[in-house]
Amino acid sequence: MKKLGVRKSLLFAFCSLIILYTVLPFALNLMIAELLLFMIFLIGGFVFPIFISTLQALTTTARGTVSAMANAAMYGGTALGGMIGGLLLNHFRGFFGVSFFIVVMYMFSLFIYIKGGIFKTEKRYHRLQEIQKVERK
Repeated sequence: MKKLGVRKSLLFAFCSLIILYTVLPFALNLMIAELLLFMIFLIGGFVFPIFISTLQALTTTARGTVSAMANAAMYGGTALGGMIGGLLLNHFRGFFGVSFFIVVMYMFSLFIYIKGGIFKTEKRYHRLQEIQKVERK
């Protein structure tokens, strides 16, 4: 992470997860599927602290609130994703529906991060944060 930096680590994680979830339903056997899932969970485990620290860096006064809201959103997403995943498993053959849904959600999240300016150059990103702080006052 230190070598790539926050922006490149997040972008790498998003792109890797999108590719791995796209390939997952086409796994030829259980061993390949398990290997892909291992890689997905490994990348997810590495990038999770980056997501949380990025969210907490948005404010200096409400870090606890940001953390609590992030946790609530994650648990809500887990419940909603489980419900939607069950329906998709029931209506589509194999893991195709679930995988497609996950890829769409990752692309949506990537779009939000791009629009939020997280992937701009370091100087432009810090300038954007300064402008947002002034606008909040």
